[in-house]
Amino acid sequence: MADTEQSLPSSRPTDEARAADADREAVAERLRTAAGEGRLDLEEPDDRLGRAYAARAYGQLRALVADLPAEAGSVTRHDALPEPETLVLKTTAPNIKQSGRWAVPQRIVAESTAGIITINFTQASCAHREVAVEAVTQTGGSG
Repeated sequence: MADTEQSLPSSRPTDEARAADADREAVAERLRTAAGEGRLDLEEPDDRLGRAYAARAYGQLRALVADLPAEAGSVTRHDALPEPETLVLKTTAPNIKQSGRWAVPQRIVAESTAGIITINFTQASCAHREVAVEAVTQTGGSG
């Protein structure tokens, strides 16, 4: 389990030792990263994040990240800078609509030459703290 210790103190506290807010936040960030990389199903990030913030002991936090690689992107190429995950919505049709169950990337670019851009996050799963949204319409509106 040494791989799961990266975000926890290196002194290797026991599983029963009380975790601090910083420990819970570090595990939550690993979970967000894993979700952004597609390592977790759509429902898993919310469940695991809730359990991370409710965790009292290190053992509970370790269990939440035990099946994740020690480093983000450890299977990906290391010779290139990672590009932010981007959803591009582009059309010449009257409207663009993104809704229902979908995974929110770090960046969304929506462009419509005429019409309305609608991005509905109600049922979306978002593992990122911040999402950049760029919406461009030549005539019409965005909402």
